[in-house]
Amino acid sequence: MADTPTGLGRVRGRLGNYRMNWLNISRSRALVQMLAWTFVAITGSHSALAKCNLSKIIGYTVVAEKIVSGFVQGGTIKDGFEGCDFDRTIIFSDNTGVRCAGYSYTYAFSPTAYIFVNKLGSAKMCIDDEMYEIELLH
Repeated sequence: MADTPTGLGRVRGRLGNYRMNWLNISRSRALVQMLAWTFVAITGSHSALAKCNLSKIIGYTVVAEKIVSGFVQGGTIKDGFEGCDFDRTIIFSDNTGVRCAGYSYTYAFSPTAYIFVNKLGSAKMCIDDEMYEIELLH
C-alpha cells in the first residue's frame, strides 16, 4: 500500500458517497412516483390518464387542456358535466367554451377536457373515455 497515492482513498470515499447519494435519490424518486400513482389511483384523475381512443383523432392536434365547470342548455346554466347534446355549450373554468355537435350522455364533476382540432377546422373533445364532436366558439 506504500505505492498507493494518498488521494486515491479520498476518491474512493467520494465515489462511495456519490453512489450512496444517487441510491438515496433513486429511492426518493421511486417513492414520489409510487405516491403519485397511488394518488392517481385513489382520485381517478390525472391528465396523463385520458382514456379516449386515439385512433379517432389521427391528423388532429391537441390545442387545449381545460377543466369543465358547467354547461348551458336551453338558456339554463348548470354545474358539472352531463355529456353532450346538440347545441349544448360546455363552459370551462377559464370562461371559454365549445358547442356540442352530437349527443352522448356521461356525468362527471369538473372533469378534464382535451380539445383537438384538424387542419380542416373539425374539432373533437375527449373527456374521460368519451370522444365528443364539437364546434369551437369564436
